[in-house]
Amino acid sequence: MPEQEPESEGETVEQGERIDNHPIVELLGNRTRVKIFATLQDASSPLNPHDITENADISRNAWYDNYGVLEEYGVIKQAGRHGNSPLYVLGDVETDDQDETDDAGNPELVAALRKASDLAGAQRRENRDTEDGSNE
Repeated sequence: MPEQEPESEGETVEQGERIDNHPIVELLGNRTRVKIFATLQDASSPLNPHDITENADISRNAWYDNYGVLEEYGVIKQAGRHGNSPLYVLGDVETDDQDETDDAGNPELVAALRKASDLAGAQRRENRDTEDGSNE
């Protein structure tokens, strides 16, 4: 059995439970949430849930099961509507109706995620270049 450490007086929590409740695991420990982020990062305009699910290659249920966590952290936010459909952008994108909404997003967190994405992309390119160079 994993070692238990007290989280607060009179309470013990297993290591796995502490990690599962860690904010970064909650935010990014789910591939669907990462795919939603990447889809909106690559989008040139706000997207509705249908377009997000199509571009991210996720099910409609996966969208509805996961978008709330991204909104809660301010990674995505609603940027208006097109007909009956809400439109979404990353939380650092300024929108026309930003003053009307309580959900202003979390630009600092989104900037850090964009930076992590850029660094991961650069590392992947470097790894591929290295592999290509060693195969010659």
